[in-house]
Amino acid sequence: MTKEFRKTWMLPVLSLLIIMLVIAVIAGIQQDTVKYSADYPAYETLKAAVAETDAIVFGKIIETKNKEINAGVVSEYNVFRVKISEVISGKAEVGGIIEIKTLAKEDTTPRSMQLKDANDYILFIKLYENLPASLINPYQGYLLVDEKGAITADPLNTIFSGATAQDYFGKNVSELQKSDLVRAINELRYD
Repeated sequence: MTKEFRKTWMLPVLSLLIIMLVIAVIAGIQQDTVKYSADYPAYETLKAAVAETDAIVFGKIIETKNKEINAGVVSEYNVFRVKISEVISGKAEVGGIIEIKTLAKEDTTPRSMQLKDANDYILFIKLYENLPASLINPYQGYLLVDEKGAITADPLNTIFSGATAQDYFGKNVSELQKSDLVRAINELRYD
């Protein structure tokens, strides 16, 4: 092959490869996958979390719906209907139903826990007029409570991590009970 022949076929082939690469990148960007994300305040202490809540309730999720809501921007939410069996703090009614929204397709660090129907939770919530309530934070805004009252926190909930729970409650996180948390919240409210 002569140098002249190589020059004449290399330019069109390289140009074609570049065009194909650009098309592949554009096609990859234009996928139908939609991911939402949001920034939430993170709380270092139970006191800080309690101070930011409008209500802390104990209840059971009785239904979950997927719904578009305009909360400044129209987004897709999971809306959980919660039957309240105890008001720990704030404005809520025992026996009432409260709706709590979370982003439906949140692009965050994967976690092992998520809100599920038929489970009991302690929920730290913000209330809004004409909108469902929200958790104060997707990791710190809920605690799963089993039938014996034992609490399980999301692995990313730093308030209830091992050292913090030991310092604050004098117990390991695996030993925490609903009653321990209710007592601590009541002490903070009168602090």
